[in-house]
Amino acid sequence: MSSDPTDEELEELRQKKMEQLKDRQGGEGQEEAVEAQRQQAEAQKEAMLKQALTDGARKRLNTVKMSKPQFGEK
Repeated sequence: MSSDPTDEELEELRQKKMEQLKDRQGGEGQEEAVEAQRQQAEAQKEAMLKQALTDGARKRLNTVKMSKPQFGEK
């Protein structure tokens, strides 16, 4: 094997690189879908809280979320 890569070797390397890039892009799409699903669940939770809580209770909950997020999310 010589130190200069042949055209066939270069083509193989290009193909492998393209496959890696396609796999990465597919993974990013999945991450975006998970993020969209998380945002939708958060919006549903907020809508339920808006229906169930009074204005004063929502204000208190928001105050708790700002000062201690781990308690506000429970």
